[in-house]
Amino acid sequence: ARVVDALVSSASALTLRSAHNDALSDTAAAMVSEAEFLLNQQQMTTPALNYSPMQRGLEEIRAALQRARSLIDQQPSTAIAICVTAVTQLDKNTLARENAREGRES
Repeated sequence: ARVVDALVSSASALTLRSAHNDALSDTAAAMVSEAEFLLNQQQMTTPALNYSPMQRGLEEIRAALQRARSLIDQQPSTAIAICVTAVTQLDKNTLARENAREGRES
């Protein structure tokens, strides 16, 4: 009986979150919001011709950020990790645009 009780307690501890961290959820929400803002900026400046690889990449980022938004309350750390990946890709896009612009100017 004690072994079964211990197993039930262990299973409960693994499946139930003991405490919700509001600060972590707030951080996740802020990060998703900023990432969506950066994404929207890039989508406004990306030509919509022929659904380019850049546009496909931006749509993938949008889907990832929608997933992150859905995880803010239950898995804020996962939402943050998704945002870090999304913002990293958005920054790579920005750097590529800046490098292309500098190449045309020289």
